[in-house]
Amino acid sequence: MRKVEVLRDLQAVDTALDQARERMHRIAARWGRREEADAAAAVRERTLADLHHRQGDQHDLELQIEQLRAKIKMNNDKMYGGRVNNPRELSDLSHEVEQDLRLVSDREDRLLGVFDDVAAAETAATTAQATYDEAEARFKSDQVQMATDKRALDAEIARLTARRQELVALADPASLRLYESLRRSKGGLAVVPITQRTCMGCRIALPSSEEQKARSSEDLVTCSSCGRILFAG
Repeated sequence: MRKVEVLRDLQAVDTALDQARERMHRIAARWGRREEADAAAAVRERTLADLHHRQGDQHDLELQIEQLRAKIKMNNDKMYGGRVNNPRELSDLSHEVEQDLRLVSDREDRLLGVFDDVAAAETAATTAQATYDEAEARFKSDQVQMATDKRALDAEIARLTARRQELVALADPASLRLYESLRRSKGGLAVVPITQRTCMGCRIALPSSEEQKARSSEDLVTCSSCGRILFAG
């Protein structure tokens, strides 16, 4: 193999390794991140707390109404059961019953509004639960997919690393030093093809003599503009 062919293959392997490691980095950055599910859980907890508060209001009003009705019945039994004969006491009981009936009416009116509040809170809690369930399912699915992707990337990186070692062994030391230096200074891209007499690293047209030299020379040819190693198929 020509020197440039070894470096061309090495560049392809290194580019693939860079991409695989970048994907691995993105997986690591996303791994265990459950902000969406946690936010949905917080909304669910708030809606459940509101629902329980509304249900508590409903229970309290229903209990008050039940107690008032029991009291009204007891006083009516006293008045109409012959257990109280004193006119003053009868008048007081009648006044108390009227007052309690007004209280029952007031509590029943308030209870109707609380029924609406409870229904709205139940709807909100159901919606929040569904949103949380979906977010949690997505999180778990993403974790499974990322674990699968990580295993595949581990295998790909191992394969590429082994291939890189083979190519490094084929490259002569001087060419390899130039290649590694260019990789560091040119954003990872040291070897570039020539397409339509243009360096695909800097996109600048090449002299025809430079292109021809890149096609035929056994030595490495670099772009006179960007300094990258040129490869002509």
